[in-house]
Amino acid sequence: MPIPDEIRRRREKRGLTQQQAADAAGMLRPAWSRLESGSRPNPAIDTLRRVAEVLGCRVDDLLR
Repeated sequence: MPIPDEIRRRREKRGLTQQQAADAAGMLRPAWSRLESGSRPNPAIDTLRRVAEVLGCRVDDLLR
């Protein structure tokens, strides 16, 4: 599954809105939206770490 789809799937599974997830990751909602839409194809590893923490998974889980 592509990274954007995996991020969206995991966020929805946790019952979070994009705004809630972005707030928890210390990001702006438009930045989170770009991750889920794929318009930011190569996010920084630090960004992926924060996203994974919010989603309760490892970075590796997002990259599969």
